[in-house]
Amino acid sequence: SHWVGEQLIGLHTQGLQGLGPEFVGKAAPNGVLVTAEMFEGAQMYADDVAAVMRSTNVFTPQVEQLVFMPDIHPENWGTPDCYLYDKAAGVIYLWDYKFGHSLIEVFENWQAIDYVAGILNALGIDGNADQHTRVVIRIAQPRAFHRDGPIREWRVMASDLRGYFNSLANGAGISLSAKAMCHTGAQCRNCQARHACPAALEAGLGLLEVA
Repeated sequence: SHWVGEQLIGLHTQGLQGLGPEFVGKAAPNGVLVTAEMFEGAQMYADDVAAVMRSTNVFTPQVEQLVFMPDIHPENWGTPDCYLYDKAAGVIYLWDYKFGHSLIEVFENWQAIDYVAGILNALGIDGNADQHTRVVIRIAQPRAFHRDGPIREWRVMASDLRGYFNSLANGAGISLSAKAMCHTGAQCRNCQARHACPAALEAGLGLLEVA
């Protein structure tokens, strides 16, 4: 579905909106067959990107482009699903497309905040320019029912994210130190190391005891 979204955004940049249903039933590069549901979700996401492109008259979205966050950690990098920089208005739009069912909140979303750090680095926006740069973070989630709808946004000044960047940098430093500690939480759901994590095992056994 992410791949279909990327293709549809590409069509929008060429003014070819309305095309794309031919993707249904075909295999994505990873070998997975595209279903109608995957296409519909990707279309919702791509249409939202296209609406912003038309409203800003900026048709140069960066889709699945690698960004680096050296100020957080030298090995910190990521690939935002899509971002668009309206330089004239001083606004960065960032989309994170989630096709899963688990609800993802946009406010203080750490993954998106980390991406913003990388985007600011890629655009060369420093500690002076970030005071005049607004950030619009949008979560596109077609299959999770949320009170605010399938597309939710958080608007914040880039300079107001500095504290979050510092927290990420501190967390990265602690996690790679000899004093690293394991903390359970929602992040355990997708952690591939939870089978060997003392904190997760202790929490799980505690739940069994309560039950």
